[in-house]
Amino acid sequence: MISQGFGSIKTEEKIYDEKFNEQGSVKIYERGFGLNYGDFSITAPYNYIVAIEKQGEAGLGKIYVKFVVYDMFSSKYDLEFQISDMMYHTLKRRWEETKDE
Repeated sequence: MISQGFGSIKTEEKIYDEKFNEQGSVKIYERGFGLNYGDFSITAPYNYIVAIEKQGEAGLGKIYVKFVVYDMFSSKYDLEFQISDMMYHTLKRRWEETKDE
C-alpha cells in the first residue's frame, strides 16, 4: 500500500493502551509514518515528530512510549501508548535519520 507520497509500508504494528487493550496501529513508510490511536489519526513525514521517548517496560514484550507530534496545522499532540521494543527502535531510528532534513 502506498500512502500520500510516503512510499510503501515497510512495517506495521498494533499499539496498545496501559491496560493492553488494542487502540490502533503505527505504520512505517519509506518516507513517513502513519499513526492511528483511538480517535487520533495522522500520516506525515518523520520531521513532524518532536520526540519519541521510552518511558519504561510494560510487560509481554512491550514498552511504554511517549510520542509527541505536530500536524500540518501546527497542533501539538502528546500521546502515550505501548508498542514492541523493536518497533520503537525502528521508528526512532527512521526519525533520527531524517530529523535534520
